[in-house]
Parts: sequence; structure tokens; C-alpha cells
Amino acid sequence: MQFDGFRLFVGAQNSTEAVKVGDFRYGSLANSLGGEWNYSWESAPLSSIELVQNGSPGDGFTLRSSGKLRSSDTAQIRADFRRGGEPMDLRQYAGLRFRCRGRGYFRVHILQPTIVDWDNYTTKVISAGTDWTDVTVKFSDLRQAGWGERRPFTGESLSGFVIELLPDPDGTRPPAGLFNGMIAPLLPYGLRGAIWYQGEGNAGRAYQYRKLLPTLIRSWRSAFQQDEFPFLFVQLPNFGARLQDPSESAWAELREAPHHVIEVLPAPPRPVRRGFPDHRAEALRPPLPPAIHFDKRPGGRRDGWARASRIPARAGSPRACTHRGTRVQVPPRAP
Repeated sequence: MQFDGFRLFVGAQNSTEAVKVGDFRYGSLANSLGGEWNYSWESAPLSSIELVQNGSPGDGFTLRSSGKLRSSDTAQIRADFRRGGEPMDLRQYAGLRFRCRGRGYFRVHILQPTIVDWDNYTTKVISAGTDWTDVTVKFSDLRQAGWGERRPFTGESLSGFVIELLPDPDGTRPPAGLFNGMIAPLLPYGLRGAIWYQGEGNAGRAYQYRKLLPTLIRSWRSAFQQDEFPFLFVQLPNFGARLQDPSESAWAELREAPHHVIEVLPAPPRPVRRGFPDHRAEALRPPLPPAIHFDKRPGGRRDGWARASRIPARAGSPRACTHRGTRVQVPPRAP
């Protein structure tokens, strides 16, 4: 997809009183308000953005996203109104408009400092067409999804906006789809606990994760009818280019999020640290490998040690099994 001609408009959507946010005319990702554009690709390694020339009506450059999005990927094009995301008073403007074309789907999130759990004021899913199309985002039409904390829209303090690229028109998986398909069938079994591997698909929404993870743990404990159902969580491993100076990192924020869960849950989950470097950003450059996790054995061994030390086996529990073709034979428990 390609994007161009971002402007804040006053009053009617065809108003000539507009302020440019980004038209990329001179091949720059800086905008006229002092902010910049950036792209969060850490959890969408098969995608990229670039400035391309002569793609829009008129002269100059356009912003183009390309590549492939998987169902678990998170790809976000973000524009800060001011440098560093400093908020602005935009009450004089009615909304944002821009042009787009291409094959794909996206949502627009308006960012404000009072919302930190990703339940932003957001558009519905927008479909791009093969021809250049004008898109108008009226601030008065935006709504929160409702799963986060309700906050009033603060037109007097807005920091920027995000174009969230989506792999399909549904935008997200159906609610409880994964639970009903993969966890609910296990409820009759007497599980002793769970090891949760933190998903990189949540990178970029770490504050949301602070609410999602304790909700998931409470839900599973209730479903398995175990109030203190042991829960271990595995932090994301090292990933990305090694930087000499301190900088922002979506993965680092997501690693931190589960530690806030410890403060709000009884029998809190226990972290399993993943300090070993099992993949690096350089390995993700084309040609791309089939998966970014090359060696899972160190992580598996560490997870097993953590389980053994924190969820002791019951007396008589089987400790070995035998594979017979596609069948697994488990010896009976000792009396």
C-alpha cells in the first residue's frame, strides 16, 4: 500500500484551511510540525516501508509499505506531531485526511497521553483500492474498542497517530477463538500448571499486555478450577541489532510487562529469563529464513528446569514415556 498527503483539516472535509503532516515531497520522514514518521517492524519481519518517487498525483515521494503480514504480526506506521511525541492542542481541527492506494487493510489510531493500554480512539477497518482514494478521519467518529480503560478524547492533547496494517479485513482473530479451539478441550485433564511463552505479536502494545496477561491467568485458573494454578512466563529472547546508546525498544517494554502482573495477582506467575541470543536482526535480512527461532533447545531446557523447581511432580507421577510409531505409551503410576 502507498500513503501520501497527510493533512489536518478544519471544519468541512474539503476545507482549504489545512496543515500538512506529511506529504513526503522531498523524500523526508520529518513533518512540518516538527515530528517524524517511524515504522515498528520488530514483530513483522517480512514487511518493510520505504519512500518511493513519483507514486502519487503530482511530484515527490510517497510512503509505501510492502511485504507479507502473518496473522500474528504487528506492523505500525507511526507519526508524531512533534519531536519525541510531545502532545499538541488540536481542538481547532476536525480530523485527518490523506490519500492511499494498494491492496490491503488498515486502521488509524489517534494517540493521546492519557491512554497507555492501546485502547486508542480508532477508525473501523479501512480497505485500500487500486486507485488513489481520499480517506477522511473525523475525530468525532472515533471510538475506543472498549476492552481497556475508558478515557475521554482529549483534542487539547494529542501526540500523533498510527496506521496499523492488518493481514485481513477482520482486523483481529475472533474473540476466544484460540481458547475454545486449543485450551477448552484440555479442561477435563488435571494439568499441574502452564508455561507461557511471551508472543512477539504483542510487541508495540506492552501496556496492553499488562492488562491482558493477568486477565488470561485469572481466566485459566477459573476454567481449570485451580485458584493457584501455577503459571510460568517466558520472556522474549534477545532480538534486534545491538545498539551502543540507550534507545526505545518494543521488545524490552514487552519483557517488562509481566513483572507488573506479579504485583496484582495472588500466587503470581514466575518469570523465566531468556538471556541467550538465539537470533539477531542481521539474520532477518533477505533472504529470510523460514523462522526466526533457530535453536529452541536452550530455551526448552531452561523452561524444564524452571518447571521442575517450581511445580514439583506428585508422588508416583510417570517420568518417562515410550514412542511407538505415532503413539506414546506412558507407564502406569507406582502405587
